[in-house]
Amino acid sequence: MRSAAPHEILGLSAARGFGLDDVKAAFRSKVKEYHPDVYRGAEDPEAITQCLIRAYEVSTSFVHSLERVFVIEPRSLDPFQEPEGEANDIFVNELLCIGKACPYSCVERAPSVFRYNPETGRAQAVVQGRSGDYSVQLAVGQCPRNCIHYVTEEQGKVLRDLLHRASIDPYNSEDFTTIQGLIARAAYENGRYRGPKRKPKRSDKMVDYY
Repeated sequence: MRSAAPHEILGLSAARGFGLDDVKAAFRSKVKEYHPDVYRGAEDPEAITQCLIRAYEVSTSFVHSLERVFVIEPRSLDPFQEPEGEANDIFVNELLCIGKACPYSCVERAPSVFRYNPETGRAQAVVQGRSGDYSVQLAVGQCPRNCIHYVTEEQGKVLRDLLHRASIDPYNSEDFTTIQGLIARAAYENGRYRGPKRKPKRSDKMVDYY
């Protein structure tokens, strides 16, 4: 249980998204499940309860972080809930990147798209719109830390802002958790995205079938 992500400990899915009410309900359910008078497993119920409390605190902090990110305008859309288009941009989660020590360096495989960040020594995408290139696809598929992701333009803007904030305060795990949760949501929603339907072409020309 302790090796799982906080929201996973509570039985929540970052890909599908969750709100504060979901976190509270999941926490109450888990506390009842592992109550000392009910739980008959091998693990210490007190230790499990402490783990659940920590997971609850981190998960609620994650939800509040999302609220701060997206409370720009009352009607502004969440690009992680409703992608504005296809995921053709590239985002590198530098918090997980190995950097120049990586045996499958994306910078070496696709130097036209990736560069090492001079401040962190980790890879970053400096050119967008090349997600269809074979070298880029190879770099994404071979990344040993799975830290390169396809995102939409708006998703990329939010993630890069959070990444910048995390680099300023590297000891703040809240931003790391937020980035990981948003990446999971983006992967799920982008996979479901369907572009606007094309209108069937009409022709007023007469066709002679004989």
